[in-house]
Amino acid sequence: MKYPKIHWWQFPLSDFSIKLKEDFKKKFFDEIYRQRQASPKLAEYINKKSKLYRKPLDFRRQRALLWAHKTNSKFIPAWLIYELAKFIKTNLNEVEKNIESYISFKGTGTIKSPKLPIQVTPEFASIPIHIMCDGFAYPNGKFSYCQKDEENMNRFIKLIKNVFGEYDSNYNKKTSHTPQHYLPSIFGKIVSNYYNIETYLSLKCKIPSKLMNQSKLYKIAVLATFLLDDGNTTSTVKFYSPSKKFIIDTKKIIKELKYGFGSVVVRNPKKEDGQKIYSIIISSSSIPNFYHDLQELFEKFPDCYIRKKFKDIEKIVQIKNRDWKQRGKGETISIILNSLEESSKTAYELRDIGNISLWTVYHHLQYLIKINKVQKYKTDKNKIRYKLSNYPLKPSL
Repeated sequence: MKYPKIHWWQFPLSDFSIKLKEDFKKKFFDEIYRQRQASPKLAEYINKKSKLYRKPLDFRRQRALLWAHKTNSKFIPAWLIYELAKFIKTNLNEVEKNIESYISFKGTGTIKSPKLPIQVTPEFASIPIHIMCDGFAYPNGKFSYCQKDEENMNRFIKLIKNVFGEYDSNYNKKTSHTPQHYLPSIFGKIVSNYYNIETYLSLKCKIPSKLMNQSKLYKIAVLATFLLDDGNTTSTVKFYSPSKKFIIDTKKIIKELKYGFGSVVVRNPKKEDGQKIYSIIISSSSIPNFYHDLQELFEKFPDCYIRKKFKDIEKIVQIKNRDWKQRGKGETISIILNSLEESSKTAYELRDIGNISLWTVYHHLQYLIKINKVQKYKTDKNKIRYKLSNYPLKPSL
C-alpha cells in the first residue's frame, strides 16, 4: 500500500537545519560559486527571502554566504538550502537523498539517520493521539509522552523511530515520578503542521479532520492508541476523555467502522470544581469485529500492538465464543476455590482459569470475601492477589 509522503521541503522550513553529505555539500556550493556572475543577484534574492522566514540576512555578495555556510557550518538552515536549491535549479529530491541528519533550529535532539521522505502511516497517525491522551505539547512545538509502563514507553519510542528515524532522546521525571520522554521539537511541528492541529489540551482537543478522513487502518490505529492511553478493557471496550469533542469524534469513527456503540456517558465530578469525564463503549456484539481489525493493524504494524489490553479483548472474544453459556449453580465458585487451594491468584489469573469475564470473577470474589472464604492482599509490587482465608500466604505458581 502506498502512503502519503512528507518531503523535507514540506516541513516548517524555518524550524530546522540540515547537515548535507560532504561530497554533495561541496558540489552544491561549488555550483553557487560557478554562477558567480549572479553574485549580487543571489545575495539580494536570499536577503529578501530571509525576511519571509523571520531570519533576516544582509549579505552583500555570495562570498560571505559561502564562507558562512560552506566552510563554517555543519548544519545549514533548511529554508536557506531550499531557496538556494531553487535559485541554482537543483532538484529538491536530490537534496533529500543527501541529507545526512537534521536538527531543530533551536534545541537538542539530532535526527541522525533520518527516514526521508516521511511516510504518513497509521504509526504516524497514532502520534498526535498519544500526545492528546498522555502527553504534553509545548509552545515551542516540543512533544513529551508520559508512561509508567516501561514496555509501553519503549513501544512509543519505536513508533517514533519507525516514522522519523534514529534520534538523540532523553528521559525526565515528572514530580509524580512518571517517566516523561521528550521528542525533538521539529517532530511536533511536522505532525501539527500536517494535521493542522490547533491544540492538544485535554479539555479542548479533537481528532484532526484530516485523520478522520483517512482510510480504515488509520481509524483502527486511532482507537488502539486511545484505548492504550485512556481506555478500559476489563469487561468491555470503553474510551474516556475530558474532551467532549474528542469523544464525539471517536463515536463517529466507531460508527464509520460499522461497530455498534453505546450512548456518550457523562460522569459528573464529586467536587464542584472537578472535571467532567465523557465515555463511550463499543457494543459487545461488535467486539469480535474490532478484535479482527486490530489483528490486521498489528500484522502490518507490529509496534502498534497494545499488549495487555489486546489480550483482554481477545479473552472477551474467547468467552463469547465458548461452547457453553452458563455453568450450573455454584460450579464457577468451586473452580475459583479449587484454584486458590493451589496458590494465591490475581483476578486476571482466575478469569483465565475459569474462562469467564473479569466482571464475573469480581462478583464471585466479593461474595466469597463477604462470607469470609477468601481474602485479598497487596504484594510488594502493589498488585492485588486473592487467597483462601484459612491458608497462609504461599508463592504463586
